[in-house]
Amino acid sequence: TGLDGHVVCGPWPTDPTLNASDRNYFQQALQTRGFVIGTYTIGRSSAQPTIHFAKPFTTADGVVAGVVEVALNLDWLGRELARLSLPPGATASVIDRNGVILARVPAASGYVGGPIVDAIRFTLEGDKVGIGQATGRDGRVRMLAYSPPDLEPKGLAITVGLDQDVSFAAVTQ
Repeated sequence: TGLDGHVVCGPWPTDPTLNASDRNYFQQALQTRGFVIGTYTIGRSSAQPTIHFAKPFTTADGVVAGVVEVALNLDWLGRELARLSLPPGATASVIDRNGVILARVPAASGYVGGPIVDAIRFTLEGDKVGIGQATGRDGRVRMLAYSPPDLEPKGLAITVGLDQDVSFAAVTQ
């Protein structure tokens, strides 16, 4: 993508009207001159839920000439997340820095593209891996291990929740 935001090269014929200059990942890549993970978006060329990764590229003289960007399809991300071996009653989620769910297992309608519940917003704060407890959208109390978006990879929060009732069933009994 050129400095003006117009796509100049892609894996398929490019639409000359496509422009990424208003996208947060594009602007941040130019501002930081580094690798950037965007937020939940609907891809302009794919019309699919995606998250974009971007990094500026330079000329041999070190002058920024544009931005290389890659869109990751969230359906694919969900399928990959589903390959995790989790205990019964557990959940795993990938969330953008704004608290929008990018992928979740077990998959359920209305999660991807929707906001996390207020009870787990703490997973978006801080710069250390943490553990907490919260009630999810499904009403289940879970112990959460999380990596907030200020940790690498910057921009993504990762959570794994263990259902408290299922996890402690044997101990409680």
